[in-house]
Amino acid sequence: MATEAFDIAGDGTVRVSGPLTFDTVEAVRAAARAGIGPDRWRGEALTFDLGGVGRADSAGLALLVAWQRTAHREGGRIHFRGTPPALRAIAGLCGVDGELFG
Repeated sequence: MATEAFDIAGDGTVRVSGPLTFDTVEAVRAAARAGIGPDRWRGEALTFDLGGVGRADSAGLALLVAWQRTAHREGGRIHFRGTPPALRAIAGLCGVDGELFG
């Protein structure tokens, strides 16, 4: 089984690595909940580096949408970088690529 990782770098960048799939997304969601306090979503621009994500499916896309909506609801902003092409393609098919990637 592949291992997912979630880490907040010293510069505040949130690094996600490993698969973002039905099998792993709940563990990544829980790590994000524990690692990103409610105040960090407010008014701050968070950058999620997805360059280490190897595989992703629609559950991974749903997680990105949830993070985006949480930031928006709290008055913050979120940016994704290093997004795997397959995840961008799924976002395009679902019509959320503009919401997620501008």
